[in-house]
Amino acid sequence: MNQNNLPQVSLEVDTDVITRALDSALASFWEPEKLKAYTETVAELNKDLIVTEDNLKEMESRKKELSGTRTAIDNVRKKVKNVLKIPIDKFEEQVKVAIKDIETVEKPLADQIDIFEKERRAEKAEKIKEWVLAIADQHGLKPEYLAQVKIEDRYTNRTAKRIDVETDIRAQVVVLQEQQIAVERLERAKEEKRKISETLCEAQSKAMGLITPVSITEIIDLDHIPLDELANHIVNLATIRKTTEDAAKNEVILTATFQNSEVAPENPIEPEVKAEPIVKEPCYPCTLTLSATQSQMIGLKQYLDAKKINYRLNV
Repeated sequence: MNQNNLPQVSLEVDTDVITRALDSALASFWEPEKLKAYTETVAELNKDLIVTEDNLKEMESRKKELSGTRTAIDNVRKKVKNVLKIPIDKFEEQVKVAIKDIETVEKPLADQIDIFEKERRAEKAEKIKEWVLAIADQHGLKPEYLAQVKIEDRYTNRTAKRIDVETDIRAQVVVLQEQQIAVERLERAKEEKRKISETLCEAQSKAMGLITPVSITEIIDLDHIPLDELANHIVNLATIRKTTEDAAKNEVILTATFQNSEVAPENPIEPEVKAEPIVKEPCYPCTLTLSATQSQMIGLKQYLDAKKINYRLNV
């Protein structure tokens, strides 16, 4: 029953009809049995044949006749082929026209179906997004991980079942959830380490009586320092800070002592009146250990200050 209300076109091909028609046409001039008998006769005549001077002309004539027959047979083949080609070419041309006509009336329908299919896929894709949101909410997936869920084109196929689509989506969400949990666990571990570091910095700074407490901002690459090495690392920082502060304190005390002393230097070094030209020379750090009286140290300090030499006194 035709449900499309279109006229019916019969395109069934009876190949037997074509074969019989062709065989009938060929039989009117083509007799392969006679040709077979002819070649058998010639073969019998040529059996044990030896060409001599006496039969040479006869054999040449026989060969010429056979060549002519062979050429005539091939000419028949060519002629039949050319004759058959005419209706075949005509048939193919008619087929091309028919196909083009069909495509002309088919295209508007195909375009409408394509529009419908795109709208259907878009609607289903929106439904799938709702499924994704529901599944992601069940697993507590954050927006940045939800954005990584892929909605495959095959999900919107007509044959795609909801249970199969949701199963595939859930598998993606579970993987992303595991990644999210791993990152959150790592962040918690980092935050706990920071809190521990702040507590250790505060306690160690207080224990050593530091004027400027050690801060976790001074810990280089905190996240990669093993937790069991963190305390020693902070102790080292505090120790260095303590040494620096003590040295600065001693220098202040020594300077105050020098300024309040009424003892004149034994041999004070007079500063040069003439300013020396500024010559940029490389500076070399060095350590000098001295044993001197207070007045000698005052004189040494005056000399170093006059020469603009950077120094630090540890008494």
